[in-house]
This record gives sequence, C-alpha cells and structure tokens, in this order.
Amino acid sequence: MTVAAPAGDRPDVVRAVAWSAIEKWGTRIGTLVVFAVLSHYLSPTDFGVVALASIFIEFLTILIERGVGQAVIQRSELDPVSLNAAFWLSAGVGVVLTLTTLVTAPLVGELTGQPAIAPVLRWLSFGFLFACLASVPTALLQREFQFKLLAIRRLLAATAAGVSGVLFAVTGQGVASLVVQSLVQGGIALVFVWRAVPWRPGISVTSTAMREIGRFTVAITAIEVLTFLSRRSDDLMVGAFLGVTALGYYTVGYRILLYAIELLTATISAVALPAFARLQDDRPAMRRAFYRATRLSAAIAVPCFAGMAVLAGRIVPLAFGPQWRPAVPVMQVLAIVGILQSVTYFDRSALIAAGATRREFVLTLVATIGNVVAFAIAVRFGIVAVAVSFLIRNYTFWPIRIRALVDVVGLSASTYLRQYVAPVLASLAMVGVVAWAESRVGANWLDLLALVALGVAVYAAAAAVFSRSLVRELAAMAIHLVPSLARRPA
Repeated sequence: MTVAAPAGDRPDVVRAVAWSAIEKWGTRIGTLVVFAVLSHYLSPTDFGVVALASIFIEFLTILIERGVGQAVIQRSELDPVSLNAAFWLSAGVGVVLTLTTLVTAPLVGELTGQPAIAPVLRWLSFGFLFACLASVPTALLQREFQFKLLAIRRLLAATAAGVSGVLFAVTGQGVASLVVQSLVQGGIALVFVWRAVPWRPGISVTSTAMREIGRFTVAITAIEVLTFLSRRSDDLMVGAFLGVTALGYYTVGYRILLYAIELLTATISAVALPAFARLQDDRPAMRRAFYRATRLSAAIAVPCFAGMAVLAGRIVPLAFGPQWRPAVPVMQVLAIVGILQSVTYFDRSALIAAGATRREFVLTLVATIGNVVAFAIAVRFGIVAVAVSFLIRNYTFWPIRIRALVDVVGLSASTYLRQYVAPVLASLAMVGVVAWAESRVGANWLDLLALVALGVAVYAAAAAVFSRSLVRELAAMAIHLVPSLARRPA
C-alpha cells in the first residue's frame, strides 16, 4: 500500500494554518512566560551553560532528525518499505550519536574551556534521541496536514515541561531546571506522536529504499548543518571567547528573536513545505502561494519586530528583571534582523519543494561563510557587535536569495518587493508615534501595554491608508481561521 500526499484544497491549508497558529502561539507564549519566570531564579551564567551545551545537541539532532523528516514530507509517494527505511535510519543514527555524546561530553567541555557543560550535555543528549525517534511519525502528521494533533502534542508537552522547569527552579535546582524542562518536553512529545499515528515500523527494508531516503536526507542535512553553523556560530564564539555569562545575556536577546519569529512567521511556514510540495508541478500556483505567504507574514511580522526594537528597553527589565539590561541592545539589533527574516522565511521551503536542493545548499554555504567570518571579526568587540555583524550579513545577502527565487520559482522581483512597501511604511509611522509617546509615560506594565495598543492602532490606520487590499486580506484570513477550527480535518 502506498502513502500518497493528499490532494488537498484551500480549506485544508487554512485549517492547517489555524492549528499551526494555535500550536506556535500557545507553546511559544507559554514558553516565553516560563522563560521569564526562570530568569528571576537563575543567573545569566546558568542560562549560558545550558545554551552552550544546547549548541552541540542541536548540531547532532540535525544530522539525521530534520533531514529524514523532510524526506518523508517531500516525496510524492511513500511505500511502507521507504517509511521503514526512514525510521530505522533515523533511530539507528540517533542511538549511535547519543552514546557518542555520553562518552565525549567531558572532551567537549575541555575544548570549549567550560567543563561545567559536560554533565548538562550528557543529560540533554537523551532529548536528542527523543527527537530522532519522533521524526518519522511527526513528518507523517505534517504530510497529512494533521496540524490539530501536532498542536495538541506541542501544547501538552510545553505545559508539562514549563511546570517541571519552574518547580525545579523555585526549589533552587539551578541549571537542572532547564535540563529537566527540555527532557520532559521531548519525552511527552515522543509518547504523544506515536499514540497519534497508526503506522508502526516494520523490519522490511531494502537497500534501494535506504539509498533513496539517505540521498535526500544527506542533501537536506548538509543544508541544515550549514544553517546551524550560520545561526549558532555566534553563540559558540560568544561562549568560547567572552564566557558563559556574556552568552547568557546574548541568549536572552537572541531567544526573544527566535520566539518572535516562530510566533509571527513560523505559523505559516510550518504549512509551507507540504503546501508548496503539493504544487511542485504547477509553478504559477506555487508562485501565487509564495506571494500570499510572504505578504501576510510581512504584514504581521514587520510591525511587531519594529515595535520590539523601540520598546526593548522596557520589555527586558519588566519581563526578566533589571539584571538583564545588557541584553537590551542585542534585542534591538536582532529585532531589525527579524524584520528581514520574517519575509525570507519561506525561501527554503519554496526552493526545496521545487527540487532545487543544490541551489539552496550553495546559498546556505555562502551565508554560513559570511556569518562565521563576520562573527569571528566582531566577537572581540562584544555581544552587541556580534549582533550588528549578523544584521549586516543578512541584509547584504538578501539580493542573492531573491535572484535564486527568480530563477527557480519564476517570481517577479518587482512584485515580490512591492508587497513589502505598505507594511514597512505603516511600521515606520507606528515607530515614530510610539517613540514620541514613550518619553511621556512611565515604566510599568500598564504603560507598556498602552504603548503597544497605541502602536497597533497607528499601524492599522496607516496600513489602511497605504494598502486597503492588504487589510482586507488579513481580515479575511482571520475570519476563516475560527470556523476552520470548528470543522474536523478530512
């Protein structure tokens, strides 16, 4: 029996986006609240130790878990033998790498000059194994647009993990609270996804199926490894050269950026690859879907990141405590990076769905080299300089990615860029008004909420002036989300 990608229609995608939104917003808002609570009980050094150890765990995870998952999603048809090959490839490498991490953790601590990360690394390695074992069933749910089940899974896991982490923190367990939070989330997510998927791996595996899955996995993994180096080499350099305390400050600013991207952009992006994959043989339809995804994402994300840049001096002390003020300028710079990343978040999904994995690999390689060189130069000047170098590299590289989309997907560069004019102009108007009002109010939560409400009102009014069609499109999407959730997916 062959597992084929469902034909799908627009309601399928709308429901998927709706449940993806619930998952991203529910888990990330909850995680951000937990993160804020933990920041009052843990020191920047505690966060830095776990952040440094997490770099190595994330690197090992992408070696197999992400590549196999995307291979399952991308294939137009999947037979049971191919699914078996995907699972045993992921599980086998997962076991080997987990055992390797347990043995080599002290060596990693010595090489980084931070021996305190060795026990943390050992415990976190089990979370890596959880992710590898869950990769195939999770991909099957994404492939079949079962985002309701994925949302429930993430919400349950994040809630249990958050409660566990806070309980450990308030009882004075320090770094262990962050480790427990990670392991509980991974363990619950693993159990849930296997209960949600009726498929079970068999022992029937052929060398042909293993080679086919392995070939695609290697290509995607190469891209993911380069992306990891591009995005996390700054953490590694800050931790190694400036110490785990500086990394703790940098982590707060950078994590807020990542959470914001997931809240504002990854909601649609989670659906992008399976949606684009359905349209891989219909380039005009793929272009229309790409324009729509980037247009809606920019309309939501650009003003939010612009507002974060203006209000970071209030957000960080209120949410995390005055001891975290060194993270404010990092957050402001990275918020400007987030503006660009919110509109380029879908590039990879479109290129991979179109089969241009080699082109994406070259693009990621160039970006990675640029980031590593920029970080290596900037790290001696402090964490703010590292963030600025990341900003410069992102904006100078954007035209290259646009060229790739023009060549592969066939989009019009002028059409692509015009759709960002209204969100950017409306956001500039919002920033001007909020910056003026900020100097005239106090520094408590009520004043912050008032500034946010003012920003929303100004942006909505300005957006209506610059592009009424965009406002109507956002309103239509919002109207479709609620009834979509009430209907059971087919």
